[in-house]
Amino acid sequence: MSTNATRIAGLALGSAAIVLGGSAAAAATTTLGVDGRAAQGCRTSITATTSTSNPMDMEFYDNETYLGRVQVTNQQGKMQARIDWTPADTGDHTIIARAVGSYIAPEDQVTTLNVRVVSAADLGSSCLPLALG
Repeated sequence: MSTNATRIAGLALGSAAIVLGGSAAAAATTTLGVDGRAAQGCRTSITATTSTSNPMDMEFYDNETYLGRVQVTNQQGKMQARIDWTPADTGDHTIIARAVGSYIAPEDQVTTLNVRVVSAADLGSSCLPLALG
């Protein structure tokens, strides 16, 4: 990662951003967010929002586990990619979004978000997080 990077990290309800400059390739800012509370066995969504309108896909990872690849599209004026995620374990997870197929500075291609996954009770039609963690 470039030494001129500024990084802001958050938990499941927060976001992370990497802002970089000074390269010949197009600079971009990408933020990551998790919808609601990340709870074990409960489906939620991860959204990557990017500042560039260059055509690209985003690959998503939970720690080292590949979650999938999604095309970035215009969602009400925001360039976004969204993927469903069902965490298998509790504890700290690093969500990674990697831009693919676009002319973006290499330093801007990867964005991370630290998320704490809590225990949950599966109530059939919904999940109930059991911890505030």
